[in-house]
Order: sequence, then C-alpha cells, then structure tokens
Amino acid sequence: MAITPEIKKHVVELENEDIIIRQKAIEYLSHQKDEDVVTLLIGLLSENTSALFKESACTILGDLNTTKAVDILIKCLSDSDEGVKFKAAIALGKIGDEKAIAPLINKLNKNVDPLLKSEAIIALGRIGDDRAIKPIIDSLKNDEDLFVKYHAVKALGEIGSKEAIKPLRLVTKRIINTRLNFLAQEAIRKINNS
Repeated sequence: MAITPEIKKHVVELENEDIIIRQKAIEYLSHQKDEDVVTLLIGLLSENTSALFKESACTILGDLNTTKAVDILIKCLSDSDEGVKFKAAIALGKIGDEKAIAPLINKLNKNVDPLLKSEAIIALGRIGDDRAIKPIIDSLKNDEDLFVKYHAVKALGEIGSKEAIKPLRLVTKRIINTRLNFLAQEAIRKINNS
C-alpha cells in the first residue's frame, strides 16, 4: 500500500495545535497496519520535526506495536522535549522489545523527571525482564516520589521475580494502611502465585 493523500493529510495534522484534530489524526494513523506508514513516521522522526509531531508519532508507533520502530523510539528517549521522552517510554512499553531495557533503565537515575521515570518503570514491568528488577527496587527504596514508588511496586509484581519479595515486604512494614502498602501486598501475592 502506498502513502495515500488521506494518510498524508493526517500526517500533516500531527503538528496541528488543535488537540482534537491532532487526536483524530493519531487515531486514524494508529489503525493503518501498513509498513509504508511505519517507515514514513520513522523517517520523519529522524528529521528535525516539532515536539508535537514527535509525541504523536511515538504514540502511533506504540499503538501499531511495531518492533521496526524500537531504535528510533530509543533515540526519542534522549530528546530535548520531556513530552517526547514520555511518549517514547510509553510506546516502548507497548512494543515490549528487549532492546529497550537498558535505555529505559537509564531513565531511572535521580536527575530524571518523576513522570518519565514512572513511565520507564511501567514499560520495564510490561517487558518483564529480570534485568530490570534491581534498578526498579533501587527506585522503590531511594526515590521520594510516591508515583515512582507506586509504579515500581506494580512493575515488580508484573515481572514476578522472587527477588522482589523482600523489598516489597519492607514497604508493607514501613508504610502502614496506604494504597502503596496494599499494592505491595498484592504484588507479593502475585509473585508467590506465579
């Protein structure tokens, strides 16, 4: 299938300031199961396009669940715009390719925005690789942001490694009667039942 005028129109609309127009374009392109669309978006992401376009393209590539986009999405994790980094992390989590593990783990350091760190943790939990356990546990122990802790607990439960039980038990002992405590207990049960 070639790039039709309709597809071109929607690609252009990815930079539209009107969120409704942009969202409709994202929705339309997210349903185009076509390698030409994927190739076009990857090519445009490689160029000096706007942050709006990059965010939208990352969303579409994640929705299309194409491993062909993993390399460019990893590159987007280092974009100068926080929104682009955030959308790239989400897309990498949806795709679930192991190539993204190390770049996502790199987003768990102290100088990273808590929202991006949370999305990197969610993505690592979805990928489910044991290499992410220690960095996620470190985030759980050392990060002050409650959303980071919340997502770390959930990701550890998703990965399902027995290595996470001890740090999760510490959460249940230190943080009494909170949502985080409940989630840690739930994660422990999930790990024990797997």
